[in-house]
Amino acid sequence: MSDAIFIAAGWTLLVVGAAIAYWWGWRDPLSRIRRCPACRYDMTATNGRKCPECGTEARNEKAMHRKRRRYRWIAVGVMLALSSWVAFRWPEYQKTSLSTGPLAFVPRTALVVAWPWIARWQEKSSDNPGAWWAKPDARTHWYLASAISDDKLWGWQRWLKLRVASAEIQRTTAWAVLYNATNIICESQPPPEWAVDAFMARYVDQSLTRSQYGQWDARAKLREIPEKWKEPVAKAIAANVQILLQDPEVLWWLAQGGRNMNDMAELVVQNKFPRDVLIKLSWSLVRAKLDQPHLAALVKSFRSRSSVGRGTVMQLIARLDDRGAKYAGDLASAIGAADTYARMDGCIAAAQFGSAEPVVLEVLRAAGNDNNDAVCVAAQIAEAVLLRDEDELRAVVEAASAFVWSERDRDRRLWIVYVLCEYAEKGLLPRDLAIRALHAAANGNEFDNWWHSMQSMSLLLDLVDDSDPEVIEFVVARIDEGGQIGNSAWSHYVRKGSAPKSIVDATRRASVGMTGSLAAEREKQLREIEVQP
Repeated sequence: MSDAIFIAAGWTLLVVGAAIAYWWGWRDPLSRIRRCPACRYDMTATNGRKCPECGTEARNEKAMHRKRRRYRWIAVGVMLALSSWVAFRWPEYQKTSLSTGPLAFVPRTALVVAWPWIARWQEKSSDNPGAWWAKPDARTHWYLASAISDDKLWGWQRWLKLRVASAEIQRTTAWAVLYNATNIICESQPPPEWAVDAFMARYVDQSLTRSQYGQWDARAKLREIPEKWKEPVAKAIAANVQILLQDPEVLWWLAQGGRNMNDMAELVVQNKFPRDVLIKLSWSLVRAKLDQPHLAALVKSFRSRSSVGRGTVMQLIARLDDRGAKYAGDLASAIGAADTYARMDGCIAAAQFGSAEPVVLEVLRAAGNDNNDAVCVAAQIAEAVLLRDEDELRAVVEAASAFVWSERDRDRRLWIVYVLCEYAEKGLLPRDLAIRALHAAANGNEFDNWWHSMQSMSLLLDLVDDSDPEVIEFVVARIDEGGQIGNSAWSHYVRKGSAPKSIVDATRRASVGMTGSLAAEREKQLREIEVQP
C-alpha cells in the first residue's frame, strides 16, 4: 500500500473526527431556546424560570440557555482525530531497514527532548537481544539516530537537539548517550560555537569517572567533524598528555588526511612515553603533515629510542630535506632488521633517498633474495629506482602485479599490495606502472584488507582517464559488489562532480535499501552529479 493512501486515510480520520466532535458533541443549536436546565423542556412560551414539567427553577436566565455538551461524541471524535496520527506515521513505521520503530509515532519535539532517556533505556535493554524491541530486522527496533535525523526536523528543533546534546555530552556517564550526543554534534552543519565548546570540553576531560565509559571508542567520529574543528581539537589534546597515554590511537584519527600535527610531534618529543604507547604514536606521525623543524626534532628523538622501529624512523627521515649519506647506516639497519614491516619500510625509504650509497645497495641486494615475497619485491623496486634501471623496474612491478592477481593466499597477497600502494602513493613509479600496480591492488574482495584495497582504488582513479572503458567496467564491478571499495570509487566521482552513466546506474543499484540520512545523502549526490554520456 502506497504512502499516499495512508496520508489520505490520515486526513479522512482527522476531518471526520473533528466534525463528529464539533457537530454532535460540542455544537448545540438549541441553546438559543429557553429550556429547563434539568429536563431540557422547551420553556419558550412559559413565563418565569420554573419548569412546568419537572418543577425545577433555573437560577437565572443564562442557565436556561446553557449549551448541552455530548461528551461521549466528543470523545469519539477526538479518538478518531488522534488515530489519524497513526495513519500519517505508519509508512515510517513500516520501514524494515533502519526503521525508527515505535518512535515513528512519537512527536518529533518530544523525541528531541527525551532522546537521552530513550538512549539509556536502549543501552540497558540491549543485554536481551532476543526481546521484541531488540530484533534487528523487526519493525519494533528503535533506531534513535534515524528518528531524530536533521532531515526530519525543523530549524528550531535542530537547535533544541543540539542544546540537549551539548548538555548531555559534558555530564553523561552512559555510553549510548555519549555516542548519540557525539553524533548529533559532529553531524551538525554548520556547528554553532557553543556546541564546539561542549564537544571539546568533553573529549579533553578524561577523568577516571568518565574514561571508563566509552573513552575514545568513538574516536572515528573525529574524521567526520567539520574541518575548522580539527586543529583546535588537536591542540586541546596536545594540552592534555593523559589522553594520549590512555588512548594513543586517537593520534591516528587526527593524522588522517595529512593535517598539520606539529603540536603533537612536539608533545611526543618532550614526553617520556612508555614503549607500547610510543610505538603507536610514532606510526601515526609517519602519515601526519609536519614542518621540517618538527620533523627533524622527531627524527633526532626517535633515533635515540630503541623502542621505535627502524622502519618507522626511516619513513620519517625520507621526508627530510637533508637526508643525505649520514643516514645510510640507519637505512641499512632498517632493511636488515628482523621485523618484516621494518624491512619493507626501509626499502621504500631507500627508494625515496635518491642516492645509491654502496652500503645501502649491498643490503638491498641481500634483501632482494629474502624469503618474504613483499620484502623481496620492495628491495628489488628500491634498487631499480636508485640505479634508474627502467627495464628492471618494469619487470619487477609487472611480476608483482601478476602475483597479486593470481595469488590465493590472502596474507601473501596483501603484503605485496601494501608495497605497491606505498611506492605508487609516494610517486616512485612511472605513471603507467603505477596504474598497473594499483589496478591489481584494488582488486580486493570481502576476505582482503579493505583499507588497502580502498586506498588503491582512490589512488588509481586519480591517475587514470575516467573515460577509459576498461576502467569504467572495473569500477562498475566494484560498485556492484558493494562494500568499502565500491564506496571509495563512488567518492572519487562525487569529488570530481561528474561520472559516466554506467557508474551512476551502478551506484543507484547499490543504493537500493538505504534509508535515513545515508539514503538522503546518496540521493543528493546522484541528483547533483553531472552525468556524462
